[in-house]
Amino acid sequence: MRRWALISLQAAILTFGFCIAFAAPYKQMLDDPLRFRGHAGAETAREGLDAVVIGLFAPGEEAGAVARDLNRGVALAVARANGEGGLRGTPFRVARRWDDNPWGAGSKEMIRLVYRDRSWAVIGFTNGAGHIAEQIAAKAYLPVLSPVSSDPTLTHARLPWIFRLPPDGAAQARILIEEGVVPRGLKRVGMVTSTDHDGRRAAAGLRSAMERFGVPAAFHLSVEADLPDLRQAARRIRDFSPDGLVLRLPPVLVVRLLQALGESGDSFPIFLPWIPGLSEADLRGAYRGTIVAVEPFSRSRGDGALADFERAYRDRFASPPSASAAYGYDAARMVVAAVRSAGLTRSGVRDALAAKSGYRGASGMIDWDNGGGNRAQPVLRLLPGSPEQDKQLMCDGGKTSMDSPNRNLIPDGGPR
Repeated sequence: MRRWALISLQAAILTFGFCIAFAAPYKQMLDDPLRFRGHAGAETAREGLDAVVIGLFAPGEEAGAVARDLNRGVALAVARANGEGGLRGTPFRVARRWDDNPWGAGSKEMIRLVYRDRSWAVIGFTNGAGHIAEQIAAKAYLPVLSPVSSDPTLTHARLPWIFRLPPDGAAQARILIEEGVVPRGLKRVGMVTSTDHDGRRAAAGLRSAMERFGVPAAFHLSVEADLPDLRQAARRIRDFSPDGLVLRLPPVLVVRLLQALGESGDSFPIFLPWIPGLSEADLRGAYRGTIVAVEPFSRSRGDGALADFERAYRDRFASPPSASAAYGYDAARMVVAAVRSAGLTRSGVRDALAAKSGYRGASGMIDWDNGGGNRAQPVLRLLPGSPEQDKQLMCDGGKTSMDSPNRNLIPDGGPR
């Protein structure tokens, strides 16, 4: 009797488990749009202000290509806003703060942006800086825009104050693996990522995509983000005899690793998600093999907003803008538009930013999902000078992927 009772219980558990495993989920993370339901606060009188402050939580231009381009894009947007009359005569002003340890003293600088500088919104940086801003924003009721981080967890926290402009890491991983790796029929594809925040987040998305599309990583090396010499890593990669390599490292480490691989004559294809600050010139100077890279948006769409931005940027800075500059410009322009429509309340600015879904900027249409992330899709590009391209030239009589819609993309962080 007890035996039959035990068998019946096991059968019931298995049946229940089967039903649960194949049942549709009760709710998805981003099913419902985010709303702020707290106290809106009174509107600040414009007459008592010297300027309307937009916070920038990022290092100065001297810190590298990403910081330079982000600063320039934001500065151009604010200059244009002031040329249009500011906020009914009150100028906009950028207040920038930063610390090289964003998880330590950086949080204090972010707090100063909020309470000392009285920013109405903050534009963030890379490598975890968005999460610092996110934590402060949740307590201070302050909108934060992330123009150069693809970290999907920024908006998965379901905080109504956070907005991410680039396509997230999952979208980039999908197009890189499905349209970059899979069609080439590669069997032994390795992965190398950095141990910093951005590298860890990217690794999770890339690993998931590789498994989903049937090309699980043959090996995965994690390297320190400040490692000065990558020759040992290059030797370890060579020991695995890969026929392709997916990389997500800080720009300087990508170049060092490709140089180390190139010195030994390696030429297997390299696959890169969008890495802000990584220039095409540096890539081609370090490696002569095939390089397939994700770009966060296409520059060949014939969009008037993009052409207007590129012209204004070249006129002011005498150089072509990168994707980082375009996103910084769009972030600041959106803040300006939100302040003009909502007035000087942070919750009003937040609601106005949320209502900007469908905004057409230099980077294309910005379409928020229910978490505040941009649903725009990235594009894939075969870099000029790749051996695959040379073969296609010979086969097609000069018509190559350079004649594709992605041909006009300007690499991020290129020479200025």
